[in-house]
Amino acid sequence: MAFKRLYSSQAFEWLRSIRCDFKHVGQPCRVSCHLPSGYESYVKIFHAIYEDQEIAEIGKGWEGFSKISSSDLIRTSGAANGSLSDSERPRRISWKGLCEYFDIPFDSSVSVDQFTSLFPDGRWPYALFGPIEGTLDTESCFALISVLREFSRNEKIYFEYDSYAWPPDWNPEKEWGDMFYVGRLEDLLEGQTDGSLNFTPTLWWPESHDWVVYSDWDLSYTLIAGSSELSAEIRENETLEALQIGRQELL
Repeated sequence: MAFKRLYSSQAFEWLRSIRCDFKHVGQPCRVSCHLPSGYESYVKIFHAIYEDQEIAEIGKGWEGFSKISSSDLIRTSGAANGSLSDSERPRRISWKGLCEYFDIPFDSSVSVDQFTSLFPDGRWPYALFGPIEGTLDTESCFALISVLREFSRNEKIYFEYDSYAWPPDWNPEKEWGDMFYVGRLEDLLEGQTDGSLNFTPTLWWPESHDWVVYSDWDLSYTLIAGSSELSAEIRENETLEALQIGRQELL
């Protein structure tokens, strides 16, 4: 790991001053609560949903579950399960496929709560692993970094971690609150690979401020602000499941 800890938040102040239209108690949250204005496009990446194939074959937990395991629901997955056979490896289930199964629109407003309300008894089937909140899975993180690398200028990348995200040198007995780092995109890749990072950063962006990535501890998606070209590359990526979203859209 080549992350360098920063003990000053100076490099982060530009974002703090324009980042959020903070919601008031009782008011709904929008994309603008998390990402700054002034970017051409905003994207919502849906965190991965996986299916345990062995449980799915048994059909445990949901009568007729086999219907949802059809090929049109499955996304290509190169998840880090290389030692498992194809039948043992969890399969990626698309948000779009679930929407089609339940006959609801697949748009930027779709949420985990919608799926939960539509599952029998309001419970997810045993065979489905719902999206992890607060972080991208490793496969999606790799895919996003591969895209962001094309839109970075071999420059420094700044990372902000909330304390929940267990940054590399966080000691809960000594400190609490956001922690700041600088490094390269490759450092994040390394941390995801060797297990030293448990979550993707809460906020990360390049020195040029050309893009900003945001995740939060209770969100099942990641938001990105950037150029129209970056937005298109993310949405067209085979691994990432993403849609364009307006900055004033409700979350």
